[in-house]
Amino acid sequence: MGLGIARFDFDAPSGFFRFAERCEEAGVDPTGAVVLGEASHLLERMRAHVRAGISKFVLVPLARGDDALADQLEGALAEVIPAAEDSSFVR
Repeated sequence: MGLGIARFDFDAPSGFFRFAERCEEAGVDPTGAVVLGEASHLLERMRAHVRAGISKFVLVPLARGDDALADQLEGALAEVIPAAEDSSFVR
């Protein structure tokens, strides 16, 4: 299961919003494949998938530029991965 992730200020311009606009034009809901917001949003989506039987995830940071990419990766390493590896993750 691949999920795009983005942690950023919702008011800031970003590549995701252009992506979302294109999805809207095509009549596609981007929220099925993309999680926006804090780590808790991503973790809740992952829990739902684990409950449905998914056991492997590919996290794809949605970032523009090296600094934004580093922020996304650092957030995943600090918040998402440790929480997902915890034995109480699916409860």
